[in-house]
Amino acid sequence: MEPPADGRMGADKLSPTFELRGRASDDVWGAAGGRVARHAPGTPGEHEECVLPGLLIGARCDACEERPLRSPLSKDPQPKCTCVTARLSTIQIPKKQRLHGRVEFNPSRIVDAAGCSLVPHAQLPAVERVWEAISPFVTPVDDGPERAHVTRIDVARDFRGVRRLDMYLVGLQRVRRPYAKLTGTWTDPKLGGAQTVMTGSKSAGMARLYAQGAAYPERGAQPDWARFEVQARAGGWADRILSCCTAPFERGAARARRVREHGLISGEEYGNYVARTAPRDCEAAALGAINMVADLYGDAGAVRMATLSHERWGWSGMGLEVGGIDAVLHALLDSDYSPSVQGNLLRLVECTQRGLAHGYHRNSERAYWRKLEALGILFSDGELPTGALTGRLDWDSGTEVLRAA
Repeated sequence: MEPPADGRMGADKLSPTFELRGRASDDVWGAAGGRVARHAPGTPGEHEECVLPGLLIGARCDACEERPLRSPLSKDPQPKCTCVTARLSTIQIPKKQRLHGRVEFNPSRIVDAAGCSLVPHAQLPAVERVWEAISPFVTPVDDGPERAHVTRIDVARDFRGVRRLDMYLVGLQRVRRPYAKLTGTWTDPKLGGAQTVMTGSKSAGMARLYAQGAAYPERGAQPDWARFEVQARAGGWADRILSCCTAPFERGAARARRVREHGLISGEEYGNYVARTAPRDCEAAALGAINMVADLYGDAGAVRMATLSHERWGWSGMGLEVGGIDAVLHALLDSDYSPSVQGNLLRLVECTQRGLAHGYHRNSERAYWRKLEALGILFSDGELPTGALTGRLDWDSGTEVLRAA
């Protein structure tokens, strides 16, 4: 999968882990605002942890430089801080006699500190600046970051010109995702109260869509901007989506084969499992998974990130069509449902839009929503722009695509 031509896709967070030769003294960490803690002393689980949550990358921003010169009684609004920081931590387990470090940062903010844009991919100069910043506190075994193990990477795709983003967020929360452990909609306080639709799991990864204009207005984000983020973790999406390794599939197929032999599932169900979980033959699979920071460099890294984002976009259902009551009415008239079922579905949609009680049992309500989803349209409150019947977000173009009546 080639990266989008508009350049609005890149790494929003990167967390590499690396082996250390040693670290600075406790006084050096404490002077920089870090903390050192020793857990479970005298037990097999004894370990030492050092955390520095606000490691400064580069120079301080203009707001921080001017703040000591401003009068504390001044009523003028204080400028917002745009310093680029990272979170550095180390852990040492005496039993294993190894010292490991981890740093978590946003590569895009190193390139664009005051904005909210995305770098096309994890640029080498940005990561090297982080390596220079951690040098007073830790001494990595490797001279550069290329061999550091990626434990988490967030790949983001930006959308522009989405005029009715609230309608998409309401409609997409009704997508049935039985394959996801977690799914829901909430107002994220960390993103300025932006409404967010998310799905996935804490261990493998999360996919979320939120209003970028509400999250970063002070960084220049506009109200018609949206962002889709894939939070991929090592051992989860960062490995499985891009890896050509067939071992997990072979183990799962062997278990399913044993269950089939005992007559607990049908032959058709076994065939569906094999077809659904078989390794895919694609360009990114031939390139391999995201294991080290070096896997994110160059054209191959851009293809890996684009494939990860695009595959999870389809998996999460964020690109499905969303429409209002007019779109549902057109779809019902063209469907094979009986007039009685059509009337019940229309009643459900209209009562939901007006905020009235529809009177259906929750099981019937769930079944009716599934019937509406089978029509290929997700119902949402509100109206699309004039002349549009349905709309969807298109990953390739990075904007919304409207369909006329």
